[in-house]
Amino acid sequence: MGKILFLLILMTYSFLPIFSQTTEKVSLITKYYPDHPSLFLQRVVKIEFLNGKFASRKDLFTVDVDIAGEIRGLYLDRYLLTDNQTVFGWKPEDEKTFDLQTEEFVDRKTILFKKNGIGDYFKIFSPDGKKSIDFENLPEKLEVLKISIEGREDLLIYGKFAATVAGRSSIRPSLPLIWIDSERILTQRENGDLVIVTLDSKVSPFLKLPCDEDDFPRFRKTRAGKLIYSCSGREYRIDFENRTFERIRNDLDFGFSVDLTQKESVYYYGNEEIGSGGIDSVAFEGFLAVISGKQRNGMFDSNDLNTIKIWSLKEKKWHVFKVNGSDAEILGWYKE
Repeated sequence: MGKILFLLILMTYSFLPIFSQTTEKVSLITKYYPDHPSLFLQRVVKIEFLNGKFASRKDLFTVDVDIAGEIRGLYLDRYLLTDNQTVFGWKPEDEKTFDLQTEEFVDRKTILFKKNGIGDYFKIFSPDGKKSIDFENLPEKLEVLKISIEGREDLLIYGKFAATVAGRSSIRPSLPLIWIDSERILTQRENGDLVIVTLDSKVSPFLKLPCDEDDFPRFRKTRAGKLIYSCSGREYRIDFENRTFERIRNDLDFGFSVDLTQKESVYYYGNEEIGSGGIDSVAFEGFLAVISGKQRNGMFDSNDLNTIKIWSLKEKKWHVFKVNGSDAEILGWYKE
């Protein structure tokens, strides 16, 4: 009896590692314009990693932009949406919704969207969810800031707000704006001249940061909750309550950062330099994805953005993928 009990215990502990092992699937979702003689197409690519190591790459689907519209980023961390409202003679029924979980197209009406509907994808909501600003109505210059408030008329705040870019830039900026809480908004009068907007219609000076013309001034919060303002290729961490700021390397989250002040972008994990060269960097836990391509006169041309580079912390190396096309862009990371 003792021998049988010993064998059962031994077998139990022998199988424990097998049952305790889990497979972690993380995928980078990207899009690009494939080379085609006549059609205006966009293709989505999935690059999958299992337990931190590269596993596979595959094309998920291709859409005709002139019908379905352009593919947007991940919605609810699961769905890819096309938006064809800029297409001449657009029809909502031609838009596509792709479910990354089932890898199938689904009826958009069956998805429970946040707040009021699909239009909320383009809104910036306050933390309490009762106030919003339409992202598409934030041009580079604005004299009236409109805030939609649940259960009452829109609030109109008058003032001069603007964002500027370098003269050679092909990008039209949007006014940078972020909710600090449900009563206060942080935005700018011009690049680097930050102001606080409150719901009693007051516009108050906040901070002045070193900032020249830039391609894309913006605010964001990292997953760690740090408030960041980007301008002129630099990032500043803002301490809102103490009204102070400090210059930092561009924080990409998950321990990754990038120095944009050098001739080429230089990437770091912690304080360790891991590589250089590229734009459109998106980090995830244990991974950094970067879009790259050929540079002309020290700048990237969208027609030459045909390379996707992914650094794996587990493998301590870069994986490089080429696409037969242009305008490669990162849509996001998808974790199964």
